[in-house]
Amino acid sequence: MLITVTLLAFLVLLLVSLASLTRVETQVASNSQQLSAARQNALMALNIALGELQKYAGPDQRATARADIQETSATPPVDGAKRWTGVWGNTANPQTGLASSPKLLQWLVSGNEGTSFNPASQVSYDPASFGQIATTSGAPAITPDAAISGLAAPFDDIEIGGKQAVLLVGPASVGSASGAESDYVVAPLVDIKASPASVPGSDPAGGDVRVGRYAYWVGDEGIKARVNMVDPYVTPTAQMTAAGVVADAGSAFRLMAPQHLGVDQVTGFENFPVNDLKISSILDDSQMSLADADLTTDARQARFHDFTTLSSAVLDDQLHGGLKRDLTFAFARNDLGQYQSAIRDPMRTITTGGPNPLLSAVLHADPAYNPSAVSSATLMAEQGPTWEQLRSYARLGGAIDASGKITPRIQTGEDQGIYPILVQARMGFGGQVDAVDATYARFTNHFYPSFVLANPYDVTIAASKYRVRVFFGAGKYSVYVGGETTPRAGMSKTLRELFDGAVFELNCPDLAPGEARVFTLDSAARDVPWAENKVYPCANEWDQGFARIVVPFDTQIERTVCEGDASGKRLGLHPIFSDAGSQTWQLDSNGEPTLTAGTNTVADTMGWALTNENDQVYQRYDNYKTPAG
Repeated sequence: MLITVTLLAFLVLLLVSLASLTRVETQVASNSQQLSAARQNALMALNIALGELQKYAGPDQRATARADIQETSATPPVDGAKRWTGVWGNTANPQTGLASSPKLLQWLVSGNEGTSFNPASQVSYDPASFGQIATTSGAPAITPDAAISGLAAPFDDIEIGGKQAVLLVGPASVGSASGAESDYVVAPLVDIKASPASVPGSDPAGGDVRVGRYAYWVGDEGIKARVNMVDPYVTPTAQMTAAGVVADAGSAFRLMAPQHLGVDQVTGFENFPVNDLKISSILDDSQMSLADADLTTDARQARFHDFTTLSSAVLDDQLHGGLKRDLTFAFARNDLGQYQSAIRDPMRTITTGGPNPLLSAVLHADPAYNPSAVSSATLMAEQGPTWEQLRSYARLGGAIDASGKITPRIQTGEDQGIYPILVQARMGFGGQVDAVDATYARFTNHFYPSFVLANPYDVTIAASKYRVRVFFGAGKYSVYVGGETTPRAGMSKTLRELFDGAVFELNCPDLAPGEARVFTLDSAARDVPWAENKVYPCANEWDQGFARIVVPFDTQIERTVCEGDASGKRLGLHPIFSDAGSQTWQLDSNGEPTLTAGTNTVADTMGWALTNENDQVYQRYDNYKTPAG
């Protein structure tokens, strides 16, 4: 009897165990089936996202940007959608002009797959207008300005424009600091439906059955800074150092694309080991802390949308399509005609008869640059560079002589100019009263010119003579002796009549790279008499009592007026910087220049020019502009 009971108990235990095992295996199989379905849904979303990315952003002539580029527009993006990626095309003909006419084609998020756009029929493939968006139809259904609700923990009921959505980038990625919501990314959920005949238990006569959902967002890695780049050209190799080479010959590649980025200039990343070989091993942004022990999680997460380890760049021609052209072969041509034959400008025919504008005469009708003598009417034509100047710039290294110096030269339609920069041009004002007799006195103007030349190049500019001219238009820039607003009769001089023909000749020694030199009047005597159209020699020196240009007024004035009138007010020296010829700048109670009441009429009628000894222009700039208000 005991054996029978034991056997029965064992059978019951076996049946219970089998039932439990069957239940567990069934649940595991169900979970595995759901997991497999979820993975398949995710894979489908990935394939759709890649297809949309290739369809809209694949061509070279497309541009991408985040939705926050529209922050100041009439329809700004909302939190959760500010990091969406938009794709724009050009509806203008990129082969005949430089101006573009951007057209939004798509927002790369789930729910916009139905946007009507057919690249095969709506984009031009004619070489004369290649890449132009010929026609557009339809607009993205889901836009980043649509209202988003439920953007708060636990993020279970998020909706975009009334449609269910899901949080793809949240606090676990971008942190939970104040304002982090703007870095969240939400995407609409899209139903995956199947025919009821293929779904067991469904009514065959019913509509399609939802068997899953997916959501995706395409982030723009191209606008992020790559943190794990190491500049291979930063230092020469040991062999190069032994050979006396101080710079890697491949350093010119830095001009093509940045070899590393200023990650260490970002708050929180100050100690990040930029250009350290170990950062090249970083595969994911979460590993950045391994390279920088001081990097906090909050600082790293705050740059989720700014830093990456994956972005790569292609040197493409986004206007015309295809890769950018390598002009190395053309630049190497010693004969200018061969160079002009080697280049290809899709915007115009390159001729051998004269300079060819790089910007296809968009900025100026006449591509030729004709250096001419300085005049108050015209100094130089403002225009864009030419193909020939581009070649000249690329070959500047050949202009350095055996002593490591480069000789100044003017800029022409074929040559890139080489000259120092006139960084300062000053004209100080002063004066004194000299007694004529016991009753009368005469006022003398003093002018103190000073100039600063600087070398912007990394090689020495050889010694040369330069000229500085100041020129005036029709404005009444002047100095006068008188009251606050009224000059004394016969005691006013316009700067145009004093200096419009004057030349300040700067005898400049060698200028080392980055060096600046100050020039003042070169005269043993303190007082240099003024004369019309005079050449004033200037030397590289600065003296507390440096020379000055003296211009006496012919009119005599009563000494009592100079010493003070009945009210105690004295005459003063006043500059006028106004085309109207009236005093608009005065000294306030603190002795600071201030605008008087009324509208100031200062215009672009006073300027300076740096030239060579033949009065051919190196540089010119205007000294006074119309202030706002």
